[in-house]
Amino acid sequence: MIVISDTSCIGYLFDKLLLLKENFSEIIVAKSVHKKILQLSSKYNVDKYLQADLIKSMPIKNIQLHKQLLNRVDEGEFIIN
Repeated sequence: MIVISDTSCIGYLFDKLLLLKENFSEIIVAKSVHKKILQLSSKYNVDKYLQADLIKSMPIKNIQLHKQLLNRVDEGEFIIN
């Protein structure tokens, strides 16, 4: 199963990424989510996140929808397609 995640889900599970690997074949995060996670490196150890081969960072494809949703949804919560 493939899942799309926001920053909070990944952040809460930094130390439990193996659990995610047991349940999902791939985790997709938007580039903005990836950027936010990297910003957490001043407070948390993000090495396991960076080494996790099941997490893929992808750009948002539907730019028009992205622009429409910016006033409703946080930048780190966009679905990529």
